[in-house]
Formats: sequence, C-alpha cells, structure tokens
Amino acid sequence: SAADGGSSGSGAGQAGRQAKACVEININSGGQVFFGLLSPAGGEGREEAVVIKFCSSRHMLQSEQMAAELAWHLEVKAPMSRILLKAHDSEEWQALAAATEALCPELSEIMGRKQSLLLLQFIPGSDLKTEKGAWSPERLAATAHELGRLLVLDLLLGNAD
Repeated sequence: SAADGGSSGSGAGQAGRQAKACVEININSGGQVFFGLLSPAGGEGREEAVVIKFCSSRHMLQSEQMAAELAWHLEVKAPMSRILLKAHDSEEWQALAAATEALCPELSEIMGRKQSLLLLQFIPGSDLKTEKGAWSPERLAATAHELGRLLVLDLLLGNAD
C-alpha cells in the first residue's frame, strides 16, 4: 500500500505521514497533477512532497511507469511511482480520499470520479539555465554524458519536447 511503502519499492509510500497541503496543475495530456506536502506523524522529522497524477486512462499512467523503468535502465533519474486502482486498492484509496476532503476539495472531487491514479516521489531539481555545478570544467564531460542518456531516452519514448 502507499501508506506502507508500496509493493514496487516505492519511495512514494508514506508510513505514518499525513497530508498537509496540495496544489493542482492541469497538464496537456488531459490530466491533473497535484503536489502534496506530507508531515511526519507526531510532527517530528522532515516534511516530504509527493505528486498525485490523474490521466484520462489507466494506460497513460502505466506508460508513465514504463518510461520511468526505461529511464532507470539508461541511468536517468526518475521518480519511484505506484499506480493505485480504486477497485483493487479500495482501502488505501478510501483513506486517501477521506484525508483530502478537508484539505483539497478539488483532489477529493477528482478521486470520486477517477478509477486510477499515479502516486510519485517528488524529486527536486534545477533547470539547465540555473544549474551552475554541471558546467564546471571538471564536470562538463559527465554532464554531456548524462544529457546524452536523456536525449536517447526522449528519442526512445518519442518525447519531442
């Protein structure tokens, strides 16, 4: 379950954590993405961010997981993720839906309509324009190699942007 770490080794699982806030973003695939902050149980420790993504079909969510799997094999960083199905993971789905009712009505409403979601680990980063360390002379060759792996991944996935 997502509450105990998930069956796929997901870093997106959050034992003993409670939702603190969320933000919704609409994406061009016809889905919605929510960012949530989870506070640790008892208020001790660090907050952790998670991403909850909804798409028009379960197959789109599965393709995202498959893309992440391919990324790992190409040594490109990708978030751990887990698909939740309302019918299969009903207890966990209901617990998440109940937690969102007061905190994020938009998320609660979408959970009432949708049958699946993708729970992702949030990985903070920076863009190429603001990144400083990657362009230093001692890191330039490694950076070029990493960008090459990312380009190959995009080519394999047909990701034109």
